[in-house]
Amino acid sequence: MKPIRLKHMNAFPDRHGAIRHYFRFPGRKAVKIEGEPGSVPFMLAYQAALNDLPDDAKDVKKHRGPAADDRTINALAKYYFETEFTHLTAASSKKKNRGIINRFCAKHGHRHAGKIEFVHINAPCWHG
Repeated sequence: MKPIRLKHMNAFPDRHGAIRHYFRFPGRKAVKIEGEPGSVPFMLAYQAALNDLPDDAKDVKKHRGPAADDRTINALAKYYFETEFTHLTAASSKKKNRGIINRFCAKHGHRHAGKIEFVHINAPCWHG
């Protein structure tokens, strides 16, 4: 039988080999769900855990980078500046990297980021 997949559910074996099921939602305490997945008591407990979430939390999606309709190099650079760039502590590193990325985006920011290959990066038309 194919295992049932439910949103926000995690299953793992404990130290004795028994499978434990937990309803996990980011920012909330994990809720243990008793029973076998798909059984009536299990599904009732799952539904109760789902109903305990606030209405605005049910539609929360993780931010995973540029939106699907905007996968340009400019969008990728903007995402980098908002997230990955913050770990750099030296102002000189930030200034240097920002300059390199901004010059690159000025020439190639309109291009689709997913279509770049290694040969494109080494091609003379992409440099300088």
